[in-house]
Amino acid sequence: FPGANTDGGLTKPNVNEYAAFVQDTWRATERLTFNLGVRYDYFSYAQPKLQNPDAQLLAAGLRTDRIPTSNTNIAPRFGFAFKPTKDDSMVIRGGYGIYYERTPAIVLGTAFSQNAIQVLSYTLFPTNAAFPTYPNVLATAPAASPLNIFVMAPDYKTPRTHQFSLNIEK
Repeated sequence: FPGANTDGGLTKPNVNEYAAFVQDTWRATERLTFNLGVRYDYFSYAQPKLQNPDAQLLAAGLRTDRIPTSNTNIAPRFGFAFKPTKDDSMVIRGGYGIYYERTPAIVLGTAFSQNAIQVLSYTLFPTNAAFPTYPNVLATAPAASPLNIFVMAPDYKTPRTHQFSLNIEK
């Protein structure tokens, strides 16, 4: 059910992404090469328009009008290539890096809409008197039912992964 004087389920969880990357290659010997790099990612999220003024949410430090951003997304990268034999018949390559990921759009959109103001979502059980029987539909929101509220954690950080690879080529 759309909340009164809201856009209902229509959300615009826009994200601006900014990144910078530097890398250098160092040839330690004729048979050993290193690659070192670092990347910085920053995700700027559009913020929800509405804050749920519920006293319990506010007392717990939970705000439905904030999607926290992290400015510590520093991602080092390391790689190497090694030829263990002089005849170049084998090369061992490997690398490691930290990678920051986009927050899934469904999470951002839900943070905008599921604040118990923009969209009112109810959980009904067959034992509830307001539960409609087929082919009837629920015409209005039930008077007493638990509301579903989605709140981003105040300490939310951009998702990240650690990845590594090791390849032996003959």
